[in-house]
Formats: sequence, structure tokens, C-alpha cells
Amino acid sequence: MRIIKYFTIILFIFSISCASTPKNCKEGDCNNGVGTTIHENGSYKGNFKNSIREGLGEYTFSNGDTYRGNYKNNLRNGEGEYKWKNGDSYRGSWVDGKRNGFGIYTWADGTRYEGEWKDDARHGKGKLILNDGTTFDGMWENNAYIRK
Repeated sequence: MRIIKYFTIILFIFSISCASTPKNCKEGDCNNGVGTTIHENGSYKGNFKNSIREGLGEYTFSNGDTYRGNYKNNLRNGEGEYKWKNGDSYRGSWVDGKRNGFGIYTWADGTRYEGEWKDDARHGKGKLILNDGTTFDGMWENNAYIRK
């Protein structure tokens, strides 16, 4: 009877561990470690905790975009850099997958915004420097320059 009880417990633990392994795990430890997963829109290589992206990692999108930085609960969180295939890039803070806090967005033509972001929009104090040198330095609200 005791052997059956222990066998049942071991079988239960084994089934839970197998069920929680991501089916899209290509290599490594995609549960609680470093691994690589394949997705419809690209691939991720980096840290996992409880089978979700957590910590430092890099996501390469099928369209050529990349993100390298921190994740929390499968979302971009903390510091990171997103590079678009067209040459644009953003380096800065992320919260829940959106640009929030201080960051620098650089367009492929050399135009650059340095400043505060809120929910993926320029919001707060910031400076936009156009590629011809024209500068808009002041307050921004929902991507609009409102005042010096």
C-alpha cells in the first residue's frame, strides 16, 4: 500500500512537470532557466520563470524587428532596446510592454526624441531634434508638443 502511495505521488509530480513545459520550447530550460522558444511571429532566447519570459532576453520577430532587454510576466519591463527593421530604434524604460519613463527614440533619418514616455507616447518633459537640427524642447502630451 505504501509503495502505491509513493508511486502515485511521483507520477503526479512527473505529470505536472511535463504539462508545464512549453510545447514551443526549442532548446534549454524553458521552465525555470535559460532557453529558446519559437512563436508564430518570431523566437525568444533568454530567461524563463514558471514557463514565462522573466529577466533578460532577446526576441527576434519574423519581420526583422528585435527586442533585447528585460521581461516580466512575458512583457517588456525595465530597461531594453527595440530595433525596427526600417532602422528606427527605442532604448529606454518599459512597463507592461509599453514605453514608459525615460527613453530615446531614434528614427532611421536621424531624427531623435529624448525624454519621458507614457503608454507608448511622448509624454512629459522631452526634446525632439529633427535631422536638420530644429529642436522642440519642452512638454509633450500624448505625442504632441504642447509648450516650452
